[in-house]
Amino acid sequence: GFQTSPWAAALANGTNAAILDYDDNTFRAQSHLSGSLVTAALALAEARGLGGQAVLEAYLVGFEAACKIGQGVLPGQYFGGRHSTGTLGVMAATATCAKLLGLDARETATAFGIAASCAGAVRANMGTMTKGLHTGLAASSGILAVSLAARGFDARQDILEATYGYAHTTVKDDSSRVELIGEGWGNPWDVIDPGMGIKFQPSGTMSHCAARCAMELSIRHDLRPEDVEAIVCRTTRESMDIGSYGVPNTASQAMYSTPWAVAVALADRKTGLAQFSPERVQDPAVRALAARVQMVVHPDLAEITDLHDVPAAEVVVTLKDGRSLSQFRRRPIGYPGGEPWTDEMLEEKFREAAGLSLSSERVERAMALLRRFDQRSDVRELTALL
Repeated sequence: GFQTSPWAAALANGTNAAILDYDDNTFRAQSHLSGSLVTAALALAEARGLGGQAVLEAYLVGFEAACKIGQGVLPGQYFGGRHSTGTLGVMAATATCAKLLGLDARETATAFGIAASCAGAVRANMGTMTKGLHTGLAASSGILAVSLAARGFDARQDILEATYGYAHTTVKDDSSRVELIGEGWGNPWDVIDPGMGIKFQPSGTMSHCAARCAMELSIRHDLRPEDVEAIVCRTTRESMDIGSYGVPNTASQAMYSTPWAVAVALADRKTGLAQFSPERVQDPAVRALAARVQMVVHPDLAEITDLHDVPAAEVVVTLKDGRSLSQFRRRPIGYPGGEPWTDEMLEEKFREAAGLSLSSERVERAMALLRRFDQRSDVRELTALL
């Protein structure tokens, strides 16, 4: 029931956008960008009475900035221990906010200089609530950077390529290629090619193929947890590394537990917010099933290098009657190379998530506005509902 500054709103909303791990993903930037871009853009647009078209254009600029900066610092930045959602997300949010405020070239370069000093997200916090905070900090720092730059606050103009600058300090193995930063801007637009992945379950992407396989097996063969003798999930090395939690003790750990995702998908035949809630994570039957999930590297996937294929998995379920059932999936639904989402699937996801906080009437009114978002002359019509 209160309002605050755009900076603080972006911090709160950005964290909330990511903390349930239901936000979209792009492998080009190895990041989840919308959580910071949308919340920063809406906060600024609401404060200034801007419309949907301006927000969409700014979002596209921020998304492109993350991907085109990322090609100069990835994969070294990520594999060196930085969480790209935070380290690239803050640069993306800065680009989005610079576009919304109409900063000139010098002011924008200065804003990037300020933002670079806010790029500190570390991967060790994945699997905790702080992982979501990385997105909130990226959103709020983007607003902070452009607001300061617009008021004459100074910073290095060449922060991306400077010695001890952004690329130099966030890539510790010297694999950065600063000459690639910005190359190919808008050709293609990364939001189109290769595009983004929209999650069908609130967990790390690495568990999506495995969970879907388990769900499909359960539905096709009418499986029950008590029928199962053992489960083997064969996947990629990187997927095993990221989905490293076994039987989770918290909802945050469940988001990074492939065994949990497989077990709850088999038991519930769905993988929505309820399946990753704190209450569900304590269910003894599903926990016992998760404990029976053995994670191994699939011999045909051991040398996978294409990040789009890293979530690939085969699930093999051995039943107590001696039967062995298997299912393989190369890429998740809703991701490049996977089956596309339908409008109905997106609307169902929106209702599920928004319904936690809003009345059904507000959910439907908000969805109607979002369908014509580019035609809205003032985003406050939408944010008032949210």
